[in-house]
Amino acid sequence: MITVTLTLPIRPEKFEEFKPLMAEMIKDTASRPGFRSIKVFAPTSANDKVLCIEEWDSEAEYMAYLAWRQETATTGGEAVASCFAGEPVLAFWNEPFAAA
Repeated sequence: MITVTLTLPIRPEKFEEFKPLMAEMIKDTASRPGFRSIKVFAPTSANDKVLCIEEWDSEAEYMAYLAWRQETATTGGEAVASCFAGEPVLAFWNEPFAAA
């Protein structure tokens, strides 16, 4: 299992429009092979980005999902893209080596 973090910069004036689009979009995400979970967080102080924390069976399955997402632009892809303020930041994480 891997954890994926994805930070999406959002135009502040589009933030409220973005939230229901993202909520709808992750329904498609949940149906993809290797998907385990996703949580989408808003910052406490500014509406200029969201943080997605996802769990997938493998990095390869996430990359296959990402390729599918980019190819199909499903569920409001253009509307979602119009909310972005810049490039996303993607990172892959191993299972925790310490926790409390």
